[in-house]
Parts: sequence; structure tokens; C-alpha cells
Amino acid sequence: MLRSCSATLALRGKPALCLLSQSRWLTTETTKDPGLGLASPDKNLVILGSGWAATSLIKYMDARKWKTVTVVSPRNYFLFTPLLPGVTVGTNEPRSIIEPVRHMLLRHRGAGVDFLEAKAEDIDLQKKVITLSDCSNVPTEKPRKVPFDTLVVTVGATSATFGTPGVRENAHFLKEIPDALRIRTKIIDAFESANISEDTKEIDRLLHFVVVGGGPTGVEFAAELRDFIYEEVTHLYPRVVARARVTLINAMGHLLNTYDVRISEYCAKTFGRNEINVLKNTLVTAVGEKELTVKDVQNPEKTTTIPFSVCVWAAGLAPQDFTCKISEKLGDAQKRKGLLETDEYLRVLGAEDYMYALGDCSSVRRPEISKVAKELFEECDTDKNGTVDFSEFRRALEILNKKYPQVDYTMEKAKDEFMREAFKKA
Repeated sequence: MLRSCSATLALRGKPALCLLSQSRWLTTETTKDPGLGLASPDKNLVILGSGWAATSLIKYMDARKWKTVTVVSPRNYFLFTPLLPGVTVGTNEPRSIIEPVRHMLLRHRGAGVDFLEAKAEDIDLQKKVITLSDCSNVPTEKPRKVPFDTLVVTVGATSATFGTPGVRENAHFLKEIPDALRIRTKIIDAFESANISEDTKEIDRLLHFVVVGGGPTGVEFAAELRDFIYEEVTHLYPRVVARARVTLINAMGHLLNTYDVRISEYCAKTFGRNEINVLKNTLVTAVGEKELTVKDVQNPEKTTTIPFSVCVWAAGLAPQDFTCKISEKLGDAQKRKGLLETDEYLRVLGAEDYMYALGDCSSVRRPEISKVAKELFEECDTDKNGTVDFSEFRRALEILNKKYPQVDYTMEKAKDEFMREAFKKA
């Protein structure tokens, strides 16, 4: 079964590990590093978001050290996104992959903690006030303004369309539970319509499911859908199920390009064995109501149309409108417009005194490697003999880990690679 493969990929992903280490650092007490450990009973802390970064921070912070802590998010629950593709075919139910934010805040009972189900629309950097809008099904009429002394932005990102015509109108994103439920309904409707039709060409279109994007979301969804077709509905639609197809379109030359190359190769072989059609080096140029247009990256003049009934778009991420507004207001301090650039302490550049950002909405600006290496060498070479021994190297790793929480994860990967190479040479 491919489900076990996709679940493994989901749980081995890097973001959760990196965000967890970032959040731990951000909430530790320290007198040397300017982290959130320097809380004050006179300050109001506002956390925007309820995803991986926000919930990790909520777990490790000490709310009693703040005057008030306000968590703001249009979603009043944490969503375990790696298992979201399973909701599209009924492998998982929504209630099994969510955790209410208010339930998580109970650990801070007695402190001044509150949750607001709202969306951050604008920010006044001079007055330190955020304007919120009520996005519930029973909204209030007037927007609410929330003051802050310290702000943590973890609003995540939205789906990137790269300006491709027809994506928002005719394709489905897969980032939230409502997205997954809409896809589930569309898949079942496609089988029901195909079962009614007597036109072979129309049946082929109705039972052709296209996934755009070869990252974790696209791969997991394609695997879940393939298992659903061949294991769940085979006996329910015996007349037409044999004509069902799953196609994954990827602009890159290989799947899961951010993962270890062995995982990418294993995924490609497994998909080939299980009859999932993978189109590599293929760009989608337009998405229509019943067909999409693609072109070969290596031969741009060659275009092809592909009929489909359900198209799931999982081709990447783009900044939220709110982070774009912050970036614009901070001016020249932010070189990458859209993503919030931070220093190594996760402080937003241009607002280092009061604003932090982590997760998909941010990007850490790295210093020049040569400069860092020279400074680190001079600091660790305690005996000043021009070389670094093992104990001094350990000291270097401790310094790096303090500045860059991702080092723990990176070193584990490096250790694994070192052991593999050692065994090869043995």
C-alpha cells in the first residue's frame, strides 16, 4: 500500500523539527541572547497563527511572565497537515487530525491568555496596533484593534499559482480541511457521473485525476488517491473503475526535491510500480474547466492538453497578504518583499525590538559563510595554535546550535551520511 509510504514521508518532514527547535530557543531564558525569554509582566504578547510554529511556541512559553498573551487566528484549531491528504479519501476524518487552540491554552490557565478567532488585516507599526476582521460564519460588524508590545508572526503561507491562468477558478488547493472535503466530494461525484455516462471518452476524462506539484503534499495525495481507487471503490464501480487514472505533473526533474535523493528515487519507483503516471519537467501553462495545458521544460514549443475531472494544485507556497503589508511598511530593511526576513534570533529586520517571525511566513537572512567561519574559528581555537581539535570542534557546534536551532537536525543528517560512507569504505 502507498498510504504507509506517504505517511512516512509526512512524519519525516523537516518543517516540524526545525520549528520545534526554533520555538524552544525562542522561549528559553537567557541573558545573552535577545529571545522571548526576556518577557516582562508589563508587556502584551500577541501571537498570530495557529499552525506548527504558533502551537510549538504556545507549548513552550511561560504565559505568567507576560501581562497578557493573545493568540489570533482565523482557524481555532491546530491542523496536522501531513495527514490532510488522507481526509480527501476518508482514510482520516477531520476530527482526528485537529487540536483546538483553546484546549492547548488550558495549560496556561490562570495567566492572562486569550484566543481570538479572527484574521489579521493590517498593522500600525508606530502605534503597535493590529486590525482584525471577524471571518466566522456569524461575523461582527466592526473590526477589532489589538495592541501589542511584542508580536510573533506565524501566519504561514498561501498556495502559489505562479500567475497560471485558471488555477484559482478550476483547480483545488489542499491546505485546509474545507479544501480536503471539497476534493472528497468532487472525487465521488466524478465516479458517480462516470457510472452514468456511456461515452467512453467522457468516462476517461471523468476518471482522470491530476495532481500538480511533486512535493510532499502532491505525492501524499497521489498515493492516497491511488489506494482509494484500487482498494476502496473497485467493487463499488466495477463497470468503470478500470479506466481511472492518476497523473502527477512536476516541473522539476525528480519528485520530493527537498528530501534525501534516496527517498525521491524510491518514490518514483513505487509510483511507477503502482501505475501512477508521473510527468517530469512539465509546466502547466493554463487550467481550464475540463482540461489543462502543459509544456515540456526542455522543449517549450511543445504543448499538450490533458483532460481531467479533478485537478489538485500543490505546486508551492506564496506569502500571505498580511506579511506583504508588514514587509512593505518596513521598507528597505526587508530585501525579500513578501516573506519577513529575520536575523538569526528570529527578530524581524527593521523591527528587531518588538517583532519576531517564524515558519513559512519568514526567512532567516544568513551572514556571509566566510565571515562566520572565520569568526567561529577564532572563537573556538582557544589555545591559539591555528588548528581546531575535537573538544574545540564540539565548542563550535554548541555556538552554532545556539545561534541556529536547525543545526541539531542538520548534524543528525550529517552523522547518518558519515556513517554510511564509513561503512562503504570498510
